[in-house]
Amino acid sequence: MKQLVTKYNLPSIKQPASTGNLAKTVDLESEHKGLFKLYSKLVHPSSYLVNDYANSAAVENQKILQIHAQLYAHDSVSRICEELNIPYEVSKPYGKA
Repeated sequence: MKQLVTKYNLPSIKQPASTGNLAKTVDLESEHKGLFKLYSKLVHPSSYLVNDYANSAAVENQKILQIHAQLYAHDSVSRICEELNIPYEVSKPYGKA
């Protein structure tokens, strides 16, 4: 990492910003607060998964994760299309006129 910082003349950062601070910076603090607990409980090994597996594997949690995966995928594709200057007629979401 240090070699890459030197090679690309990047600033040296002692501690990266927390996800909460990043969310606040890009004005997504409310989304972060609403989803962070669920994501962190499912991503990191925790007693939630061990002691309450039925609730952690609930259909509601699955749907929340599926919906947000789709939202984030759409956002990523949209940003890529913008960056590559792809015309809206080509990149428009399916079903939109």
